[in-house]
Amino acid sequence: MVAFPFTPLAQDWGMVEAYLRSLGGAGLGFAVMLVVYGVSRGGLGAGDVKLAAFLGGILGFPTIIAGLLIGFMAGGLVGLPLLLLRLKGRRDTIPYGPSLVAGAAVALLAGPGIFDWYTALFR
Repeated sequence: MVAFPFTPLAQDWGMVEAYLRSLGGAGLGFAVMLVVYGVSRGGLGAGDVKLAAFLGGILGFPTIIAGLLIGFMAGGLVGLPLLLLRLKGRRDTIPYGPSLVAGAAVALLAGPGIFDWYTALFR
C-alpha cells in the first residue's frame, strides 16, 4: 500500500485520496475473499484471502472490483476444463492464486477502463 500513490492508477489523485483508495481496495479485497473463504469451507486457502488484500492495496478502489472479477473468470476458465476432462476431481486442489494475480495484472494494465466498461453495462 505504500507504493500505490506512485502507480499509474493513482496519478490523478492527491496523496491522501490515493492512500484512502488503497486502504479501501485492500479492505474490499480482504472482505470479499474472506466471505468466499467462509462459504467454501476449506475450498479456498487463507493465503488467497491475504493475496486479495495485498492486490487490493496495489489496485486501490474501485479497480480491485475489476481485478477480482477477472480473477474469478480466469479461475473458472482454468478449473472448468480440468473438471470436464476429469483431470481433477471436485475434492482436488486447484491453485487459485495465479488466477487472482492474472486478474490484477489485467486490471492494472487496462486501468479504470475495464471498470468503466463493466459499470456501463448496468446503466
